[in-house]
Amino acid sequence: MLTTSYLGRPIIYKPVTGSTNDDARLLAGQEPAGTVVLAEVQTGGKGRLGRRWESPAGGVFISVVLRPEIPAERAPLLAIVAGYAVASAIRALTSLDTRVKWPNDVLVAGKKVCGILCEAAIEPGTPCAPNLRYVICGIGINANQTDSDFPPSLRETASSIRILMGGPIDRNLLIATVLNEMEVALGRFNDEGLAGMRDDLAGLWAFLDRDVCLQNRSSKDSAKVTGRFRGVDDTGRALIEIPGEGVVPFSAGDLSLRPLL
Repeated sequence: MLTTSYLGRPIIYKPVTGSTNDDARLLAGQEPAGTVVLAEVQTGGKGRLGRRWESPAGGVFISVVLRPEIPAERAPLLAIVAGYAVASAIRALTSLDTRVKWPNDVLVAGKKVCGILCEAAIEPGTPCAPNLRYVICGIGINANQTDSDFPPSLRETASSIRILMGGPIDRNLLIATVLNEMEVALGRFNDEGLAGMRDDLAGLWAFLDRDVCLQNRSSKDSAKVTGRFRGVDDTGRALIEIPGEGVVPFSAGDLSLRPLL
């Protein structure tokens, strides 16, 4: 199942842990690039913007130690690369129409089945070019959870592969396929950046050419921008066509993208 040369070699298994990202960070100084921490349950799973990631049994919770040879400012783009790998893996194993939601989620039928959190360790370099030591890429996939595993507040926006597919998925096969797809995608990204993945990503973006709302979650006034989502540029910025302004690029930061009803 696993055909990688370095991702998932080794895999460190934990039945229960607080956060696989925290575990991987503690191991990053002594384990090789590609090391994966895998847990059955996380009691303190983390999402983007400080949110909690619900991590009950039945899901796939992995964190990968990466040492990409890229400038530190490009590290956030790895969330897009990982999202592409997860979406490609789910598509390869199921008939589900899986989409990547900018900047770090994977959706099926408009519901979230995967969240990605990349955390970079940076050390001093020059003032304008800090050095990237490593990146911990955390991936949480709702694989075999049932409706009862989701709190009522999440059932409208989140789901699992099992629910959407009508039956369980082989989690070992899913993990192997994600890592296989991710190693190939990382190779392309290292060689060509997002530009080399542009055409493949274009076919996977959620809400492409639909009206969307971008909201700054950290802003006191919850500032919003509405327009039509035209994809993502080669630097990872969302391209929003705003009436009267044309196409405007937005960096992820604290922004959250939502479709307009």
